[in-house]
Amino acid sequence: MTLRCALVGYGRMGRLHAAKWRALGVEVVVVVDPRTGARAAADGLPVAATAAQALRAGPDFWDVCVPTGAHATVLAEVCGLDGDADLVVEKPLCAPSDMALVRGLLAVHGGRVVVGENYHSSLVTTAVAETAGRLGLTVRRLVVEMSKHRGADVHAGRFQDLSLGALGYEGPHLLAVLAEYGAAAGVDPWPAGATRVDFHDRPDSADAPPRSGIDIRYATARGIEVALSTSVAGFVSHPLGPRAPRPPRLPAEDRTTRHRVLGVRGTDPRGDAWEVVGTFEPVTGLPRCTATVSVRRAGGAWRPDRTVADDSLARHLARTVDHFTGRGPNPAPPERALDHLALLHAWSRLRPALLPQGTTP
Repeated sequence: MTLRCALVGYGRMGRLHAAKWRALGVEVVVVVDPRTGARAAADGLPVAATAAQALRAGPDFWDVCVPTGAHATVLAEVCGLDGDADLVVEKPLCAPSDMALVRGLLAVHGGRVVVGENYHSSLVTTAVAETAGRLGLTVRRLVVEMSKHRGADVHAGRFQDLSLGALGYEGPHLLAVLAEYGAAAGVDPWPAGATRVDFHDRPDSADAPPRSGIDIRYATARGIEVALSTSVAGFVSHPLGPRAPRPPRLPAEDRTTRHRVLGVRGTDPRGDAWEVVGTFEPVTGLPRCTATVSVRRAGGAWRPDRTVADDSLARHLARTVDHFTGRGPNPAPPERALDHLALLHAWSRLRPALLPQGTTP
């Protein structure tokens, strides 16, 4: 059976989703986006001015790819038109100010809702957990960093979140990787004590807007030290792995390089310390959708990289199709996304400060 999708929003992410859906055999039967309807029409896609008009195309599900601030409005509109509609909503699920509204909509909606957080479907995270498991590591430290220089985007008005700061873009990725590592490794990765939060406000850098980066540190119930970092100004807090940028800042003119890593440090049964680092794609010098896992003894040389084929977005959308057709679980439930968003919101409100003990998603 060919599923039929109504795509709401045809910006960069909407166009990317359309291509991925086609590759999966899903038919995009209509696009709802008054701003870029001409672009969609030029690409041969039917265009509707409103969701009500799009409903006449008979979609099996809706894919919401509009800016975050409009997610709740579109979700409410579609749910009002069809109380059993299946939906994909791009991450973050909504703005923090809309969390109560979205929780209320989800409580009464009869359809299935998947959040488009592709890092819940990345194979890198499970590869890192499996590698640490084969080494028999007792994990002492977890690091997740998602950083890129987005100066040109920020100055153009993209990736600016006055509520969450840098966490508004990469924050959901950080928590998705952390949650999936915890599930794969069988550990609880969430805070058990106070959480330290520090923002990057760099008055010496004209291309680093306020709250352009954030570092978060806490310990889990098992005493694992967790460090989460992100920067939209290219500052790298944790230059992990053999491919880490040096010096640890990505240049403004480099619009492709990212530093997106999951690092695990621990000791094996003999007491030797090891480091395992997964570098998410894109990786400099490798084809797109190719990631790496790197291993070394502490202080030693890195072993040759293990490459991992990882088109996490295509895999996430394929898992979404499986869920909508009753062949698999929800890869990114909205309730979990709201819990993650609430934690990001709590972190973003601190400067720098400590969250109370036991603040977990």
